[in-house]
Amino acid sequence: MASYDEEMGFRSDDEAPEGEPLLAKEDVAPEPLPWFSEWTRDAEDILEEIVEETGGHDVVQFSCPTYFAEETEGMLKVDVIRLGSMQGKVAVMYHCKDVSAKASVNYVCATGQFVFGDGEHTKSFDIPILEDGSWSPTNEFEIALDHPQNCQLGMYLHHCRVKILNTDPFPSEMYEEDIKAVLQGTSTLDHVSMWSLFWEYWKMNYGSVGLKWQTVLVLVMDQLSNLLLFGTLWIGVYIVDTIFAGQGSSHRLLVSDRYTTATIIAVWYVIPSVLLYGWDCAKTYIDIKGATRELLQISLLKSFFDYSLESRSRVTPSEITAAIDLNADQVADGYVAVLNIAGLVGKIITVEIFIVLFQPDKLAILSVFAMVLLLMVFTATQARVSQRAQERVEEQHVLVDLVVDEATRKFQLVLDYSKRSVISDAFAVAVRSFSKEKIPETIARLNTRYTTKFLSGIFIAIYIVAKTPAVLDHELSLGVFLATITIFGTYLADAITDLNQQLMFIIDAFAPLKDFTKYLNLELNLLELKKVNRARRGHTHEKRLSLFSATDVDDTFLPSEAKTTTFKSDLIPIEVNDVSFEYIPGIPVLIGVDLAIPQGTMVAVTGPHMAGKSTFIELLASTLCPTKGTIMIPSHLRVLHVTRVPVFLRASLLSNLCLGLARHASIDLDHIKGIMKLCGVSELIKALDDEIASEHGNAKGGKLFNEEIKYSDESHHGHTWQKSLTQSQQVRLHIARALIANPNVIIMHHSLDGLHGDSALEILAVLRTHVNERGLCLPKIADINKRRPRNVFYTTESADQAMKADMILEMDPESKSVMRKTGTPRELT
Repeated sequence: MASYDEEMGFRSDDEAPEGEPLLAKEDVAPEPLPWFSEWTRDAEDILEEIVEETGGHDVVQFSCPTYFAEETEGMLKVDVIRLGSMQGKVAVMYHCKDVSAKASVNYVCATGQFVFGDGEHTKSFDIPILEDGSWSPTNEFEIALDHPQNCQLGMYLHHCRVKILNTDPFPSEMYEEDIKAVLQGTSTLDHVSMWSLFWEYWKMNYGSVGLKWQTVLVLVMDQLSNLLLFGTLWIGVYIVDTIFAGQGSSHRLLVSDRYTTATIIAVWYVIPSVLLYGWDCAKTYIDIKGATRELLQISLLKSFFDYSLESRSRVTPSEITAAIDLNADQVADGYVAVLNIAGLVGKIITVEIFIVLFQPDKLAILSVFAMVLLLMVFTATQARVSQRAQERVEEQHVLVDLVVDEATRKFQLVLDYSKRSVISDAFAVAVRSFSKEKIPETIARLNTRYTTKFLSGIFIAIYIVAKTPAVLDHELSLGVFLATITIFGTYLADAITDLNQQLMFIIDAFAPLKDFTKYLNLELNLLELKKVNRARRGHTHEKRLSLFSATDVDDTFLPSEAKTTTFKSDLIPIEVNDVSFEYIPGIPVLIGVDLAIPQGTMVAVTGPHMAGKSTFIELLASTLCPTKGTIMIPSHLRVLHVTRVPVFLRASLLSNLCLGLARHASIDLDHIKGIMKLCGVSELIKALDDEIASEHGNAKGGKLFNEEIKYSDESHHGHTWQKSLTQSQQVRLHIARALIANPNVIIMHHSLDGLHGDSALEILAVLRTHVNERGLCLPKIADINKRRPRNVFYTTESADQAMKADMILEMDPESKSVMRKTGTPRELT
């Protein structure tokens, strides 16, 4: 089962869809958001107007659960609607809260009060959206309503989310045209300078929230080791030339005797370790690499959720997994390598300054420059070789992951066709190719490492041959001579070796950075969702205006259970306006479909095989977008799409059952168990009770809240409940989960196909009760019309199943349209 946004079908985030505009329990306020309760403590201090309480029962809520704004728009209009009698004055307050978007960076936080006068049904306010000028993933913030006066808050839509769409290319605009060409398949990034692309990424990452001050701090504090190195070199010279020099050096002693001076100096060799340990611990907690890696990982997964269907077809799950698991770490290593290089350059400068101060000799000074220069030239010549070797390794690694993914996910197919040996052979070939490509990469690293050793050895040999006579003639102090050799053999060699290693980290980041440049620039569906969202909000607003001024309402196709209603907004139908759809241009699947479906209706979508039932149902669920025309579902309705194949998370039974509930929402166990019984999975209630007792103790004395999903592996009992489920139980639990979410609109895409005839009819009877009673297993109230209407769409090729519906929509393959039937459907084949 997939969960989708109410206003257009797609799910906005990891929270459940929200849109039930009336309280499920009489006189019970919705649970406040955790962050909002702190703000409301002082709400009365900033109230602009106090409204007299006259027992008003109108409901105030947002017009939809999710709003969309491009950061270049400058202003977002948010609507708050009033449902009910519209009599008297009511008021609510509103306030914004950061999620991933940050106030004053991505938007301007708004706080205020709405006062609806007599007859007023809609209020709006503007939130300034700020443009940050650089790429970022889609950011979000929340808006909540609180402190209602003479009214009630909608049970779900008392808060909403705002998605800020960033249309800047990743990592910057410099290569925007090249990236477009790559995405269009007309070019590659091979002609782009990877050093330049990496630098653009580095600047983008540096500019991300939370990394600027950390980066600057590390750049500065990493020079601490170089200051300590200078002191260590100086003390080394001091020990040889002063403490152990004999006559003529006593005046340079720190105290009167050499032993005490040596004891004092010995303390120095402890101080650097303590200081550097403290800084390294602090740097570990600052965790620049972790923040860099997390930005890529989170951004990629969020982008993957927002991909268009075409974008999703261009990447495989194994590629996304490899990018998140391995590639993000490599790119993060590259970012940190730039900081490390700054420290290593400081180390080279430190030893050069030491040589200039203590041995201002051209040979020693120029040797440092020559050694660094030669190694940089070598690295530059090897960079392309190393990059290509690393890219080939990456390609083979992705192939290995692909074969593993196919073998594990599609094991039954391999088993059924006796292809285990074929897949094993393919995996063996992939693994051997990976090992083969690792050899050139390893050789490239060995060349770099030993080139440094060769160069340092050559320069040390030249220095010894050239400067030994000066030491013997007492023209050069022994301490400086030994310190210089140590510099060439240890400090400078290590610095250059580390420098090359850091450069290799950057080169290793090139190939995965190219992948991220592709993945993070693939087309998203958010612009289309924004378009649909605003169209439906506008359509709903116009319909409400029309209903408030109309005296007669056409209820020809309205079920008898829904012909009376408390709120006029419940009379807004679900409309399909001149909808056409083509998978392949010029070959239509649907042409000019026009329908109006009242709320509170159970609809069967029928028709012969290949007539377009799946296409139509996916258009309703907004899994597909019409080639022409619009599908208008009132923006405040919750829409849930239930797929053909039952899918469960590798998590607890409770987490799976509560997937459609809002995060932090109170869990009604009686409601859940009641629906499980109705759907024929009462045998799983004991497993649920045992799980709750194990994880939460005795929950009867307190409340359970829908928390974060806790995944578990095979060693944990968290998802062992799935192993014993039959196919029928999976389907029933799949549908029970949807009913627990209690949406306004359920769209079932062949979800009953896994059940036999009588079992399917039993579930349809449950769905009929859900429609008639406007929700299942809810507290009894005097007037059922205080609940919102429920709608169910389901596809079927069975006449018996179709007969359970209020309305039958039959697909006509000849006219490529949809016919509304009110009588008995024809027998389908």
